[in-house]
Amino acid sequence: EGGQECPNLHSKFRPEAEKGLAVVCCAVTNNNCWFAVEKGVRSSLYRLLLIVIVLIVYGSLYPWDFHASQLAASPLWLLLHSWPTQFDRFAARDTAINVLIYMPVGVFGLLALRQHCRTAVAAIGAVLFALALSSSIEMIQLFDDARECSGFDVVCNVSGTVLGVALGNVYQGWLKRF
Repeated sequence: EGGQECPNLHSKFRPEAEKGLAVVCCAVTNNNCWFAVEKGVRSSLYRLLLIVIVLIVYGSLYPWDFHASQLAASPLWLLLHSWPTQFDRFAARDTAINVLIYMPVGVFGLLALRQHCRTAVAAIGAVLFALALSSSIEMIQLFDDARECSGFDVVCNVSGTVLGVALGNVYQGWLKRF
């Protein structure tokens, strides 16, 4: 898209360019070209996944009012032992929201990873990534008074990712058209 051409296209990426993949020049320094190879669909899926992750992190940690505090135990221990004591309509609403918010992680995680590995490996990778992301966010919320750390949220988030992986697997042909 109107960018500067790389002066020295490294030979190992010439076959990629011949396959129809776009060779994107990222930086030119001292006549050396640092570049990335991307395919339109591949880069779009990763961009969508990145946007979803950024929105989840932003929404989960807003208002970004962190403080240092002495915890009674390790953050992981607190996460594993923090379950809701009652299930009311607010907990049901939070459950639905958590499941829905993480479904795109499953869909786009599966589709992006599937370009590099088998479907089963991509599905497991997307779910494990969601587990790590959700657990990390929940433990960070221990340092924000406006937020609560909950193991049940992690379960809901991972469940949403599993549903997203299932939807991504069923509708992958249709989704790749966009």
